[in-house]
Amino acid sequence: MGNLNGALVSYAQAIEVDGKTVSQGLMKRGMLYLQMKNSDLALQDFTKLTEIAEEINMKLPPVGAGTQSQSNALSKAYFYKAKALKKLENLNDSVLYFE
Repeated sequence: MGNLNGALVSYAQAIEVDGKTVSQGLMKRGMLYLQMKNSDLALQDFTKLTEIAEEINMKLPPVGAGTQSQSNALSKAYFYKAKALKKLENLNDSVLYFE
């Protein structure tokens, strides 16, 4: 468990220190929380991640360079948020994000 806690600390630092690594830090920390069966904290990270991804996605032009990667990031954020909701037995909301 020590390695997992160390990883959580590292992800938290990455999220707080460098704005360029916030999304990646939230994704990895959320996945780690799921692995540790802490779905509530995972959901918090994935919710924040979906908010960031949606905000970025809205600023992008409909077609162009980078659009596909941002769309993939948004899809992953929704997928993992749905996974956390499912683990919390919130199946109705989970289905919405899996779609």
